[in-house]
Amino acid sequence: NAKHYTLQMLGARKQQSVVQFIKAQKQPESFYYFSTIYKGKPWYVVVYGNYANRDQAVAASRKLPAELRKKKPWARSVQGVQDDIRRKK
Repeated sequence: NAKHYTLQMLGARKQQSVVQFIKAQKQPESFYYFSTIYKGKPWYVVVYGNYANRDQAVAASRKLPAELRKKKPWARSVQGVQDDIRRKK
């Protein structure tokens, strides 16, 4: 649902970096990544969760384990993620 929100956990230039990050998580199946273009180069972004609105996403970010909170995740609209994915074309 494009009106929903997710948490962006991190972005990286190397796909291997995001794959390793996801594999290192206790519940790797809860994390996803997508590729886009950022500053003219490939960019890989890890997202987590699906929330009905921004407030729910922000509240969920506060409940993440400490090591994930250190990454300073932020709420993003699913529409924004979809726009980023389209940008790579």
